[in-house]
Amino acid sequence: MGVDIPAGIVGRIVAGQERGRFVYIVDDRDKSGGWLVLTAADRQFSDRVFDAWAADRDALEGFFIDSEWSVEWEGRE
Repeated sequence: MGVDIPAGIVGRIVAGQERGRFVYIVDDRDKSGGWLVLTAADRQFSDRVFDAWAADRDALEGFFIDSEWSVEWEGRE
């Protein structure tokens, strides 16, 4: 699929479902075998935080595609 989804970097959802919220990806393959997708109303992830889990990289990319997300990742141009 080729969706750019870095782990360990905060991003702001600028288009799609949940526009305006923040997203953070946790590579949890060593513990759960998958990927954790955290979203929040604020950059500190202290307000209205939700999570989702993707079993593998393809499922993670599919999650982003289904959500129609465009994300601006911090520290990236």
